[in-house]
Amino acid sequence: MGEINMTEAFGRYKTKLPPGGRSAKTADGALIVMCDYGRFKRAQSEVMRYEEDLSEQTGNAAENLRKHLAEALTKETDVRVVIAVTETRMPHVDISRAERPLKTTFHARKDLLGRVSFFDGQKFAIDFRKDADAEPIPTAPPAKRSQK
Repeated sequence: MGEINMTEAFGRYKTKLPPGGRSAKTADGALIVMCDYGRFKRAQSEVMRYEEDLSEQTGNAAENLRKHLAEALTKETDVRVVIAVTETRMPHVDISRAERPLKTTFHARKDLLGRVSFFDGQKFAIDFRKDADAEPIPTAPPAKRSQK
């Protein structure tokens, strides 16, 4: 799973991301949403919940996402995810280097399938489970242990 940008991550679902957007629909009607890694939490066994508040977000991207979420909730549409992972700065980092923007990588997690479980026009929640029919995610080979 190499580092890719957000446009490439959405492309893995065979859809195009609108300029400045963070959600799109696939040809078969599934919703693709970009979600921040740090907002996921375990809701119950085998369920990861993503929660976010859009109340301070404005513009076309936010309105488009609201429209997509409302439709997905009403129609019980499948939700696919692109996870954004932003690097963190260690507290001991030289402050002069802190001006550099944080790097964000994106991951199309085809192994996760979700449903919008809550949306009130501002706050929303999507519950994700492993998709048994999804293609497996490639993993790195196990690290070799050094022998003493």
